Amino acid sequence: MLAARLVGDSGKVIGVDNDAGIIGQAKERVVKAGFQNVSFIKSDIGDIPNNERFDAIVGRLILQFLPDPGAVVNALVGLLRPGGVLAIQDACWGPLLQQSAALPIRSKCVTLMYEAFQSFGAHVDMELVLFRTFQGAGLPPPTMRIEVPIGGDPGITQWVYGLFCSVLPRMLQHNLRVDDVGDMTTLRERLDAELASAKMFASTIGLVGAWSRKPR
Repeated sequence: MLAARLVGDSGKVIGVDNDAGIIGQAKERVVKAGFQNVSFIKSDIGDIPNNERFDAIVGRLILQFLPDPGAVVNALVGLLRPGGVLAIQDACWGPLLQQSAALPIRSKCVTLMYEAFQSFGAHVDMELVLFRTFQGAGLPPPTMRIEVPIGGDPGITQWVYGLFCSVLPRMLQHNLRVDDVGDMTTLRERLDAELASAKMFASTIGLVGAWSRKPR
């Protein structure tokens, strides 16, 4: 919907997902927001029907979960018109690992989540992946930026706990050392107390953005 606002009534936006349920939810949101210039395609991101050509292709938190992000970027670049823009934003673990290093409980949680993402094949070095795959697809070196939300807002301080709970089944499945964080029933309170004791701000995962323009 952000893209729909940017292109205005004279443009159009096509959303792509391989999950019909997610597309259904997105359609409901678009209708509720009153947009007339948004449609959807059910497809894998690397296999979009090639009868469309786009001025811009944008994606967020997608490539890290794909086995071959380079092949997908190649396919996407093929759908761009000359001069079109590819813009991708994905996860960047380095800042979160570094910021949490001085907080023992939080550091254990972050390290376990990092190991969990590695264990089910996610790419945890997306800043390097994006830099390489854009150029491998024939684009100029991308303009890049890493953003790291920090502070004491509950949406930031509770982020580690929320993701840890979401990923916990995968950790158990891969026999990671979840006992290292202690009693789960008190984990949230201990994470908050640790921040308060250290007089330290919290951090979420970083977001690395990369964009480049297809040569004319």
